[in-house]
Amino acid sequence: ILYLTFAIILGVFLSDWFSFEIKNIVQRIRPCHTEYFRGVVGCTNSYSFPSNHATNSMTVATLLILFWEKMARSRLISVYTFLIALLICFSRLYLGVHWLTDVLGGALIGVISGFIVFHITTQIKSLKSLFYFSLFIVSLFRIYFILHGPIDLSPDEAHYWEWSRRLDLSYYSKGPMIAYLIALSTWIFGDNPFGVRILAVVCSFLSSIFIYKIAKKLFDEKTGYISGILFQLIPLFSTFGVLFTIDSPFILFWIVSMYFFILAEEDKRYYWLLLGFFIGIGLLTKYTMAFFYACMIIYLLKMGLWKQLKNPWFYACLIISLIVFLPVIIWNFQHDWVTLKHTAGQAHLYEGFKLSLKYFAEFLGSQLIVVTPLIFILGLYFILKPSALSLKPATRWFLISFSMPVFVFFLLKSLQGKVQANWAMPAYVPFVIAIAYAYGRNFFKKITYTAIIFLAIFTFISYAIPYLNLPPKIDPSARLKGWKE
Repeated sequence: ILYLTFAIILGVFLSDWFSFEIKNIVQRIRPCHTEYFRGVVGCTNSYSFPSNHATNSMTVATLLILFWEKMARSRLISVYTFLIALLICFSRLYLGVHWLTDVLGGALIGVISGFIVFHITTQIKSLKSLFYFSLFIVSLFRIYFILHGPIDLSPDEAHYWEWSRRLDLSYYSKGPMIAYLIALSTWIFGDNPFGVRILAVVCSFLSSIFIYKIAKKLFDEKTGYISGILFQLIPLFSTFGVLFTIDSPFILFWIVSMYFFILAEEDKRYYWLLLGFFIGIGLLTKYTMAFFYACMIIYLLKMGLWKQLKNPWFYACLIISLIVFLPVIIWNFQHDWVTLKHTAGQAHLYEGFKLSLKYFAEFLGSQLIVVTPLIFILGLYFILKPSALSLKPATRWFLISFSMPVFVFFLLKSLQGKVQANWAMPAYVPFVIAIAYAYGRNFFKKITYTAIIFLAIFTFISYAIPYLNLPPKIDPSARLKGWKE
């Protein structure tokens, strides 16, 4: 029943979307808008070919028939289901809202969609297939949301798009990587929301792939697959799978750098060079990437790996990252170090030290919202309590070193001034991996399973909110509407 329900939801989503795109390409006028037909009911302004009612009803009927055949149900049920779908198709003609070929075309698309979705969903028999299938479906849904969702480009996205039309070595508030990436995607797909945002989907997809690789290295393949799926469900990371701001590529470059650090630390010296490159392009994306140096050195010092601090490849890594970052340094030298002044203002350095419990509470509250209370509390517990997961010292300190320095810094910073909810984003990557590992342990399985189900529901609701037309004061997506003009 679970497979059937999921297959129907997926089948209707894909067939309805495909039919909608064909409608916009063919642009056939409905019969109820011509002089030959008298409409029985209201006639919509959408195009006519193919009929989405026919497509969706035939998709559902095909899936029901195929699943019932597999479960050896009565043939009468299948006949009944098929007749209901035919009646829905006939109603399109009777009401004068579609031509015969619209219905036939829609029915054919529905039958084909049903067969394809049935064979795909029934092949999901392992965690590996579920992992790749989930990434594929989530990516497709995000592409649909970008194309047809109710939100416009955010002010930040429009701002970075403007940069992409005037490429430079760097910019006033950020490095140039976001402008280069948008310039590339809009060159391929055009100056439109899809062209601006498509790389957000790509970055999110690749982030899950590299989280899988990290977790597999630290633990096992099962933990890797669960980590990759869990990453897609956390609101903070899910948001930047649609909105293409600096955080989308930044978190990808941070995760990729974590992976190459693991490989480099295993004495595979050439990986230090790749690590340096990705730290560098991370710095070109967001200056928070500088925390990676601190996380890396804390881990090496804590684990007593002094030989790495004497390793020339380690210093080659640092040099390469700075060489890649040179465009920002050159641009700032030419512009009176304006980025440093801007960043100091953002960090409230000119205001001096002052204690603010208000901003401290705001920061903690925002973290509970963007990663959800369950993930926040479970992540902290699993990483900080040594006996919780019985982790090896090296694994435990790797997770601590790449999460707690970032989290603690911004937690303390919030005592002095306002900290945005997304600034501590890198800290939660190790949380995802630790929780995924806990899922494989019987004692924590129910807790983590509950967290995953809660996240799935929360993510679905977050995508549905923009469609609800809530009052602006209580609509978290209000800031993303009304910017088209």
